[in-house]
Amino acid sequence: MVIPFIGLLFSFTLIAALANRRVPLGAAMLAGSVVLGIALGVGPARTLAVIGAALVSPTALDLALIMALITLLNRLLQRLDMLQDMIRALTGLLQNDRLSLAAIPSLVGFLPAPGAAVIAAPLVDTMGDSLSLTPARRAAINIIFRHAWFLIFPFTPSLILSAQLAGLSVYRLAYLQLPLTITLLGAGYLCYLYGPRTRSSPAPARDNRIGLLVTFLVRGSPLLLALILPVVLKLPISLSLAVAVVLAMLLGMKHPQFRIGPLLRDGVDWWLVLAMAAVIAYRDVLAETAVVAVLVDGLVDGGLPVIAMAAILPFVIGFASASQSASIAITYPLILPLVAPEASPAVAVLVFTSSFLAYVVSPLHLCQVLTVEYFKVKLHDLYREYAVPLACTVLVLAVITWVRLT
Repeated sequence: MVIPFIGLLFSFTLIAALANRRVPLGAAMLAGSVVLGIALGVGPARTLAVIGAALVSPTALDLALIMALITLLNRLLQRLDMLQDMIRALTGLLQNDRLSLAAIPSLVGFLPAPGAAVIAAPLVDTMGDSLSLTPARRAAINIIFRHAWFLIFPFTPSLILSAQLAGLSVYRLAYLQLPLTITLLGAGYLCYLYGPRTRSSPAPARDNRIGLLVTFLVRGSPLLLALILPVVLKLPISLSLAVAVVLAMLLGMKHPQFRIGPLLRDGVDWWLVLAMAAVIAYRDVLAETAVVAVLVDGLVDGGLPVIAMAAILPFVIGFASASQSASIAITYPLILPLVAPEASPAVAVLVFTSSFLAYVVSPLHLCQVLTVEYFKVKLHDLYREYAVPLACTVLVLAVITWVRLT
């Protein structure tokens, strides 16, 4: 038990240390895979062979394609000013600073790009003036309302990865986590926005409202279409994203920065693409070893409940690495084999949410780092603002986990 555990712990530590030094997650996961295989006796040659086969497996290629299209769509929406147009139209339609303060970072949350919270920060800051909100509260609004959607938004990389590793559809996993998103958004609204006087502008004329709605629907149509097609027409996510990318290019052809070559070349986050494939490589190397069986025996002999491990381990790894994908990649293959098939969905939600909460509060979380810097707040003041919404989310998670497992 001791030697396999040490080898596994060493690979965890290496991945976390590299991530902390801003080494791309894909490179960190590949390094961790090599160390894991060698440390657990698979041997260098066999480890490299398993990694090579995993990187070109259908699962890895499908994940990589989805990530490539998501990052490309993200870049198009930002570079061609579609996101900005959506935000302006939405705030014009809402005509209420409290609702707009919740809606703007939420809309930016549909772009699962590292550090994207800083896009909404100036607007949140401006609207926070009308409610006399403290800088720490504005920062908390920017983080909570952006990230609450990560639990259910089907194009979130960590959600796609989790669904793949758990053997669930991404929409099934999102549905199971819907109560958590509702809790986080509801608690955030009550804590941050309910009560302060708000500035409500005169309602725009009917024609203007129709124009704003049309702007929102047209400029947001690539994102909306990518969300609708898999549900209505049952198209694969990758095909739906490809259609959305083409539509975004057609809508943005008259933009001054529209250059199809540079957009295609620079629009894809290749490190994130590699990260998705590298996660599959780490999983396959882990499966090649006997470490899971050894851990099962150790847990049974030691009496450590699997539920406790499912709650604690992803949180520790996610907090240390500031990477939910890394936490999921390591913990799902370890924990899900330890539970009965009928309990697997509930445990998958527990692992995902634990890693999500760790990612949100990690001091290395890029969105948080940029938000703290923009609003000039101290981290402990921001944590104080997080306390109630995150505590409510943990409570609801505990309740639904207990209900689903009993």
